[in-house]
Amino acid sequence: MLYKPMMSKKEVEKRRVWQEETYLRLKQLKQKKTIKILGKELIVLPGIFAPLWPDSTLLAKAVKKFVKKGHRVLDLGTGTGIQAIFAANKASEVVATDINPIALKCAKLNVRKHKLDKKVKTLKSDLFSKVKGKFDIIIFNPPFRWFKPRDIFERGELDEDYKTLRKFFRQARKYLSPDGKILLTFSTTGDIKYLEKLMRDRKFKYSIIAKKI
Repeated sequence: MLYKPMMSKKEVEKRRVWQEETYLRLKQLKQKKTIKILGKELIVLPGIFAPLWPDSTLLAKAVKKFVKKGHRVLDLGTGTGIQAIFAANKASEVVATDINPIALKCAKLNVRKHKLDKKVKTLKSDLFSKVKGKFDIIIFNPPFRWFKPRDIFERGELDEDYKTLRKFFRQARKYLSPDGKILLTFSTTGDIKYLEKLMRDRKFKYSIIAKKI
């Protein structure tokens, strides 16, 4: 079943314009750089999205709050490895996955930089395709707009018809421990109403723990 936007055509077009501007700007970044998020330095390689927007920081704060000692944590779509690194400060084990090989290379660099090699395992996986076992926390900062990506770089932001998001909610329970939680962030420039519909349809209880407009 194809996704239908739960917003006006005007709002859809506004998001297409935003996406084009963001894509062109970020594609111009050709140099490795270093950024700082909540006091931690991260290497960002060309070819992946830098976690510079509020959603990444809000998610990192939630990770710091909800991950406890002894937890086994899954970080889906790890990108730079930012959430895996914050999780590893308390968790006993973190599995960090991504479909983009450049993202995995970047995550490994950052994990090594923070001396967390023994706690964080990086894995190439399309969602749960290579993941095994159950987790106390699943972290996910999904692609949040539903247009078709032009390349694997843009796949970090775009999820055509929300196929990946729908698949995530179909499969997530299989990988959660009995008292497990999902920490998920979603940009307001995506379709928030559709996200909420997916969670209700799959009988997930959810609450907003932080937001920034």
